[in-house]
Amino acid sequence: MKSKLILRVGLMAALVLLVGMPMTTTSAQAASHKMTSIPKALRGTWYYRDSDHYQHKTVIAKKTVKLTTWYRGKSQGITRVALTTNFNKANAVILERHQHGWYTMDWTQSNMAMNYKRGAYKVNGKSRVALYTGSIGVGYAPKKVKFNMAMHQKAKRVYTKKVSIKGIR
Repeated sequence: MKSKLILRVGLMAALVLLVGMPMTTTSAQAASHKMTSIPKALRGTWYYRDSDHYQHKTVIAKKTVKLTTWYRGKSQGITRVALTTNFNKANAVILERHQHGWYTMDWTQSNMAMNYKRGAYKVNGKSRVALYTGSIGVGYAPKKVKFNMAMHQKAKRVYTKKVSIKGIR
C-alpha cells in the first residue's frame, strides 16, 4: 500500500515536470531575443568620455567586441570578448535585441550589462551618428534617462542626451 502511494506521487511529480518543463522553456525562448551576430547598426569604432575622467574606445565587429579604456590619459587595459549565447562561457558577451532599436550586452560571469541604441546627435549644428551608451537599473525608471553618446570621432568633452527608454526592457 505504502509503495503504491509513493509510486503514484512519483509519477504525478514526473508528469508535472514533463508537462511543465516544455511550457516554461518555450515561453523563455520566445521572450529572449539572443543574437548570434552583432547587427551592422552597432558595428564600428565608437569613442566616448564619461564624467569620471574615463575615455572609452569600443570596436564592435560581427562576432567580437574590443574595449580600450583610459583614465586621465593612462591606459587601463584592453578587453576582448566574443559573442555567445551561453552564460557559462568565460570572456564573452550575450547580445539581446529589444523593441524600438534597443540592445543589451551582458558580460558573462559578471553582473555588467550595457544598453545600446543607434541614434543621431547634433554637434555644432551638424547631425552625427551616435550610439546611446549606458545602463539602467532594475525597478522604477523615468520615461527618459541620460545616456553617454559614443561617436565615430574622438570627443574632447562628455556628450550626453536624455533618451526615451521605451522598449529597453
